[in-house]
Amino acid sequence: MNLLSTFPEIDKFFQNDQFTDVELNIFLAQIEKNYSDKNLQKAAISLINLEIHKFDIEKNIVKGITTIEKIPNKKKLPSKSKIKTPDFSAELLKLKKLKIEQIAKQIDWSFIKLNSFLKHKKIIKSNYSYLNEGEFKKIEEMLISRLTAIKRIEKSNSIAETVRVKKNKTIKSLYKGNDVYTKIEKNGLGKVIYIRKS
Repeated sequence: MNLLSTFPEIDKFFQNDQFTDVELNIFLAQIEKNYSDKNLQKAAISLINLEIHKFDIEKNIVKGITTIEKIPNKKKLPSKSKIKTPDFSAELLKLKKLKIEQIAKQIDWSFIKLNSFLKHKKIIKSNYSYLNEGEFKKIEEMLISRLTAIKRIEKSNSIAETVRVKKNKTIKSLYKGNDVYTKIEKNGLGKVIYIRKS
């Protein structure tokens, strides 16, 4: 089983150049929430621990450190009472007032997919119909799940974009005016002295 392909969000998280303990704990809480199956959770935590080891090794190699501090095998997950779950009550109120077709667009599903889900819940409606209170209650858990997934994707996309912009700025600042050709263009060829660094 290729763990990186099973948990792409873990791979994406560790592509960041840096992260804090708080960000790591939030990420661990998300993993626990996303994967309720204990075996999947255990596999995800193992992969995270491996990635932390890898991250630490790479950091120490860059610093020129040859000894590596031992990292605890398990990263303790925050207790469920400490995990702050997002509140979607405002979004759910908005969705209650929409037609089924509009609800599908809001949760990034096609009408056909939502309609199939509704049929599974024994709700038969046309795309221009509204859901009554009881029908809405039947699909509320799914809506919260979809809204959570959409929020998570948006957040990871914004993090990836921020990292990409930071890397581009760093690269540009490193090479801005530092290459030989820029110096020759500015000062002329002149005398070139080569010094061997020891």
